[in-house]
Amino acid sequence: MTTINNIDSSPLVSIICRTVDRPSLTQALDSVFSQTWPNIELVVVDARGQGLQSPATPVRDITVKVVSTGKPLNRPAAANAGLDHASGDWLLFLDDDDWIAPEHIQILMSALQDRPGLVAYSDTQVTDPDGHATDKVFAHAFDPVLLKRDNYLPIHSVLFSRSLIDSGCRFDETLAIYEDWDFWQQCARHGDFLHVESVTAFYRQGGDSATALEQEQEQDKYKSGTPQARARIDVLNKWLPYWRGEELNSLLVSSADYSNIKAELAACVQHIRNLEQENTNVAGQLHQARVQQQSADAEYHKVLEQLQTAQNQFAQLQAQHTELQAHHEELQAHYTELNRQLTYVKNSLSWRATRPFRWLGRHLKRIGGHRTDE
Repeated sequence: MTTINNIDSSPLVSIICRTVDRPSLTQALDSVFSQTWPNIELVVVDARGQGLQSPATPVRDITVKVVSTGKPLNRPAAANAGLDHASGDWLLFLDDDDWIAPEHIQILMSALQDRPGLVAYSDTQVTDPDGHATDKVFAHAFDPVLLKRDNYLPIHSVLFSRSLIDSGCRFDETLAIYEDWDFWQQCARHGDFLHVESVTAFYRQGGDSATALEQEQEQDKYKSGTPQARARIDVLNKWLPYWRGEELNSLLVSSADYSNIKAELAACVQHIRNLEQENTNVAGQLHQARVQQQSADAEYHKVLEQLQTAQNQFAQLQAQHTELQAHHEELQAHYTELNRQLTYVKNSLSWRATRPFRWLGRHLKRIGGHRTDE
């Protein structure tokens, strides 16, 4: 997005920061000083009434106003004090535990220039107390019926025209909480809000916001006797005389749809939990299978080594067999040759002629042997 650099042609935007001087104020103010919109005014409201220990030190040409009455202010009173001292044509609230992206004002103002209206808001990323993003994002399309039942607009996500203040929109100082929900109800009487589908606001869980946007407070809003339920009743009692039958009927239909959606959501959550359990079981089975596979692989390699050893031994025995066979063939050839020579000798004339003498010699040896024995 192209940044508007001409301050003279850019409407002044007042950012009102209600603070009790928490350490997170520094991050909130830094996010204001980092805005790409060129014409910014910062109004810091000292809600404690004891002065601010965290000084506002802008790094650019931004007018900073510090508002302090010298006494504690509740949330709606601090908001009205900020409105009374703001000079901007457009206004936005920022609590000291939240922050906005550098392009937050730029994106909302550009959207309002393209599609003129009195209110524009962006999507909001929910973070944990340390500022790390969770899986929760407020990204609701504008629905005036839903707004009658619940507040789905984090206050710092919304930019609104001063003309709404001039028309009488103010924070109800009798409302200890849900004062912003009541304020949006007032603004919605003047027209629909423009929803910009871009995450440029950041809502920190665990802060002091009494808007009850956090999930753990969801059920308490409808439990009889809880502070959240009593505060909702105060807001609803205030607005009930202003709602026509048609609006109430739409609200009841929406509530029925909401109940069905909640039931479906609960079923989906249970299904997800079942899938997670199945996934855990499958993961366990997969781990066991991997262990068995590793054992089988080890056994396979062991058998493979034994096979290799046996093959080596077989090769050695085969070589020895070949060597012995060759030696046997040599002995066989030698025997054949000796046998041939013996046959030749036996068949020769001299061998036959000397036969009587050989017989006589053997006979005399036997006779001599008998005499020796005697």
